This record gives sequence, C-alpha cells and structure tokens, in this order.
Amino acid sequence: TPDHKFSYCVIMGVMDYISNPEEMILKVLSLTQEKAFFSFPASGGLLAFQRKVRYRNRCPLFMYNRNQIEELFNKISVKDYSIEEISRDYFVSVNV
Repeated sequence: TPDHKFSYCVIMGVMDYISNPEEMILKVLSLTQEKAFFSFPASGGLLAFQRKVRYRNRCPLFMYNRNQIEELFNKISVKDYSIEEISRDYFVSVNV
C-alpha cells in the first residue's frame, strides 16, 4: 500500500478479471485525491461472445451493462461519477 495518494488513478483492462469489483473500486478510490477512471467491458455483441469463448478455460471473465455499473457505484455510495459508452467498453469517471 502506498504511503500517499495519487491525483489520478487509471484502471484499464483490469475489471474484466475482478470477481469482487466493489473491493477494487473502493481500494482505488482510497488511493485517489481527484479523479479515478475505470474501463468496464461491455456485455453483449459478437466481440464479447468471442472473448467469453476464448477465455472459458483460462479464467473467469466479467462483463457489464450500463445498469450493472450504475448499481455497482450506487451500492458503494459513489455519488459523483459519469458513464460513457465507448465502442465495446464503458468508461467511468469518478470525482473523489
């Protein structure tokens, strides 16, 4: 654990593999002073299906829809966030 906070934290290409996203988000936010940015892979569509098939024997893969992301951030009482849909991912910006 760092002994200081960071102005910004960027979490990209990680949430796909995290079984307990609440814990990860809370940890990141505890280390952030200003803004944190997260990418979440979008469920549905051909690319998501291909990834699920490719990873089925390697490791668990977690994908999200907009409602799931909203529920996740609301559940841990994050108030100031925005969700932007970008291609096959959701980009979440959190003001700490």
